[in-house]
Amino acid sequence: MRAVPDGGATLEALAKEMAGRVRIAKINVDDNPVMAGRLGVRGIPTMVLFKNGQEVDRQVGALPKSDIQRWLETVA
Repeated sequence: MRAVPDGGATLEALAKEMAGRVRIAKINVDDNPVMAGRLGVRGIPTMVLFKNGQEVDRQVGALPKSDIQRWLETVA
């Protein structure tokens, strides 16, 4: 597995490609430490997957775009 050099750009691309099926939000943990604490973020990057307002899965660490897309499609 290779690291993703710009995960933000990857998420932005996936948000466009999967519009209407998923909603992607990015949170800067330095600017939002309370939210990071609420979500239990212990490593960066952390992706938390919600369905109907409930956490259903999470990934910690950089992933290639294809892996993130496959992961998102498990609930989309």
